Amino acid sequence: MTNRQMDLDAPPRVARYTGAILLFVVLLTALLLFGMLAEDVAEGEHIFFDGPILHWLRGWSDGPLDMAMKIITWLGSAWAVVPLLAVLLWRLRRERHAALYLLLANAGAALLNVAAKHGFARIRPTYWEPLVHETSYSFPSGHAMQTMALVTSLWLIRRPGRHRGLLLLGVAYVFLVGVSRMYLGVHYPSDVLAGWCAAFCWCHGLALAMRHQLHIDLLSER
Repeated sequence: MTNRQMDLDAPPRVARYTGAILLFVVLLTALLLFGMLAEDVAEGEHIFFDGPILHWLRGWSDGPLDMAMKIITWLGSAWAVVPLLAVLLWRLRRERHAALYLLLANAGAALLNVAAKHGFARIRPTYWEPLVHETSYSFPSGHAMQTMALVTSLWLIRRPGRHRGLLLLGVAYVFLVGVSRMYLGVHYPSDVLAGWCAAFCWCHGLALAMRHQLHIDLLSER
């Protein structure tokens, strides 16, 4: 290989190494954050940012915003996510491995959430009467986990091309659904944050395990 060829190959290699390090740091941070939150919840400890954030959101409460948040939280519920997932699976019916990954990523996230909720058995916030009624446990947030799993899994199996606009839309969707759960008084901020972290790590771990079947490069810009 000539010096000129080596110079041309260097930028892509540097970009890949940088991408690998960044992905490792993000996943490690998410895992550690989930672990710290889970430990505090398991030991019944007070998480310092839960109360202040919930009370700050409560201060914004009014009729129109209450209704908007109820609509947003519905968009992150099983009533909205499951039909959307069914449509996506139908569209991917000719791409069996991608469809299988999408199904496993989202169904697995749902099962992990149910197991975690019963394992930690955290009672939902009781600062005030919530704006919607929930009967299950609180940690981690199922809405946060399902929306993060849906957006992350779709992003990882996307076709080559620039999809920055769709990524921003997905991030906004995940964020707003998480905020709605706190605003409505049915989740602590730590529930939502833990749900995001768990789903993000689960989808990436599954994609790594299925990378040969999916023919994807987790470090590629595509």
